[in-house]
Amino acid sequence: MQSKMILLKNLLLASSSRNILKYEKDKKKRSKIIGGYIAYIIVYAMIVFYCMATAVGLGQIGLVNTIPAMCGIMIFSVEFVLTLFKTNGYLFAFKEYDMLMALPFSIKNVVSSKFLYMYVKHIPWIVSISLSMMVIYGFYARPSILAYPVWIILSAFLPIIPMVFASALGSLVASAGSKFKYKQAVQTVFMFLFILLCFSARYIIEAFFKNHAMNDTLNDLSSIASSINRYLLPAQWFEKSVTEFSILSMVLLIAVTIAIYELFFLIVSKYYRQINSRLLSNAAGKKYKMQTLKTNSVVKSIAFKELKRFMGSSLYMVNMGFGMVLLIILSAVSLIVGMDKIISLITQGAPVSKQMLIPAIPVVVHLLVNMCPTTSVSFSLEGKNYWIPQSLPITMKTLISGKMLFNLYLSIPFTLIGNICLGIACEASVLQIVLFLICGIAMCLFATTLGMRSDLKHYRHDWENEVEVVKQGTSVALFILPNMFISMALVVGAVFLGFVMSVELITLILLVVALLLAFIGYSSSMKLIKKM
Repeated sequence: MQSKMILLKNLLLASSSRNILKYEKDKKKRSKIIGGYIAYIIVYAMIVFYCMATAVGLGQIGLVNTIPAMCGIMIFSVEFVLTLFKTNGYLFAFKEYDMLMALPFSIKNVVSSKFLYMYVKHIPWIVSISLSMMVIYGFYARPSILAYPVWIILSAFLPIIPMVFASALGSLVASAGSKFKYKQAVQTVFMFLFILLCFSARYIIEAFFKNHAMNDTLNDLSSIASSINRYLLPAQWFEKSVTEFSILSMVLLIAVTIAIYELFFLIVSKYYRQINSRLLSNAAGKKYKMQTLKTNSVVKSIAFKELKRFMGSSLYMVNMGFGMVLLIILSAVSLIVGMDKIISLITQGAPVSKQMLIPAIPVVVHLLVNMCPTTSVSFSLEGKNYWIPQSLPITMKTLISGKMLFNLYLSIPFTLIGNICLGIACEASVLQIVLFLICGIAMCLFATTLGMRSDLKHYRHDWENEVEVVKQGTSVALFILPNMFISMALVVGAVFLGFVMSVELITLILLVVALLLAFIGYSSSMKLIKKM
């Protein structure tokens, strides 16, 4: 246990910004960290609001005792998804693997410390879900004072089982993918398929209950709760521990959690070196062809280098490219099934027609394609190897231009395809589709430049794992949240303006705004470069 704590402490110190905030006197560095904290606080506040609203809804319809079970299922779902996407970055193929393996620690302690590190990083998520629902449960149920410490203590054990199963699945994916030459592609496909399954789960569940519909909503919710208790035993134990103070349920939840935890790491530790050796090795091709070497400009070469980095990291590819995959699926389905059916499914039968959505098509495409541009992390991903481009005879402007060029190469083709397909599906005119294409390119420009500006403003090169940049970086959070809210507001605004203005005029306004933002983003990025 002492070895695990030593490793865990060092991992937390290496990735924590607390010391910088505590001792750093540079106001700019302190403001970056504070900005990141504010972004996370907003996210956690949204989670608290959603969980409290869910619990209040259950309390209002008389299903108070279902709240602990719903808390358990939420924690299970969130922890499973978060852990699955981080397994191949935290448990396997991490940068400090060779260094840790050379230290006098057992493999089990190394793996366990990395797992506990993920657990500690997820504590804010657990607290946001658990405490918010506990407060609402206490308001409606008025339980004994003992219910609160039982809830809090068992909430600490609830995330471990889904994290173990997610780690096990991630281990299988990593192990399977490591046997192939294109292991990154295999792992990326697995991750894309799982995310798509998560996104479609809501509609699958709704279809199931429509086919097995019951007239009474309370009976439906009771059926869901009983199904959860029947198949998800930890949620059942948690509910009985809180509502009935069942000692057996408390012991089972704690004992089974510890047993699964120990068994998993006992098994993984036996094959840990083999999996990492395969993942960290590069497969060599047996067939070679002599070809003429081609030369490119320095900016294009940097863009190509960024492409190799993008294709070589499943985490990078999934986080930055998932919106583009969603757009392709939406475009294909809209042409095959029809936009009216998609709108009816999403809006639950609200009186919204495809003609009403025509003015918002460029914004919808932008929201998916530019959900998180590569420029919001590409400079930070240079990490501790940043000295390499610094030692090359290229200017900082050239380096940044190459990274922005790559994002344009990546985003513009998807933008063009999305605008054409959705325009045809919504029966837009040829002129409108042409304007959508021009506006879409302008939106790619502003997303690229503002993403670059965000990364240059809040870059971080002292990371130990790319997860800290791609999923937890301040630059990502400060770009995604404003971009998401502003885009959603623009969608609503474009739809309403469509009643009083022509689609062409709305698109031209969006075009001018996008070009203006692109100019601001580029100018700001160039100013930041001069200060570095």
